[in-house]
Amino acid sequence: KVQTMQDSLFTAETQLRKIKQLSVVLESNITKMVSEADEAVRSIVASLLDLSSCQDFNLAYEKIRVPVCDRLSPSVSAMWIVCFLTGLSWLPFFVILNRMIKIFMLQAGLGKVAERKHKKKKGRNRIVDEEEEDEI
Repeated sequence: KVQTMQDSLFTAETQLRKIKQLSVVLESNITKMVSEADEAVRSIVASLLDLSSCQDFNLAYEKIRVPVCDRLSPSVSAMWIVCFLTGLSWLPFFVILNRMIKIFMLQAGLGKVAERKHKKKKGRNRIVDEEEEDEI
């Protein structure tokens, strides 16, 4: 009986040593996994902060903007000068156009002035409204 108990105790001690060895390996693995997880979280946070800074977008925009604006700027300036000169030349043309339209309307009998009739009275030309015409 004592032999059986000693054998059981030896077997239990052997298993306990194996369990302790495996628990040390498991603890080191868990510690390593925690440190790798912390490193991964730091890396993700850093990449999110870099992404939120829009620095990559700004660099890409600058790579496009600089060549386009360097070549396009003189053309755009010339276009604005042409628009300004066109606007300046339109002003006298607009006045002349309005005057010609008014003359055309009067000749065609359109407008307020056309409603009046020209009558000669006492040797002078006088504009007479329709109400005055009935009196005359």
